[in-house]
Amino acid sequence: MLFSVDRFISEIVHGSGCFICGASPASKQFNDEHVIPDWILKRHELHSGRLIMPNSEDFMYGRYVIPCCVECNTEMSKFLEGPISAVFDRGIQGRSGLS
Repeated sequence: MLFSVDRFISEIVHGSGCFICGASPASKQFNDEHVIPDWILKRHELHSGRLIMPNSEDFMYGRYVIPCCVECNTEMSKFLEGPISAVFDRGIQGRSGLS
């Protein structure tokens, strides 16, 4: 996640590079990342819900994604989303092993 502002804007915001590592879809396999994590969408049955953006663009929550390569998406799931969803499922005791 070490990008200059100019590179981030050109390759990520206006391009299609992975928002974490900057790789292009031509160099790696992509599966994109849900802006609202998939576990939240499932838990609250929001996949078909709608989101109106500030520019009046209409998105289904389940299709609101940003470019992300499979490798970065897998790592983010393993080290960030998995542990966070566990805390929501079982509380802090479930994640920390406390009773």
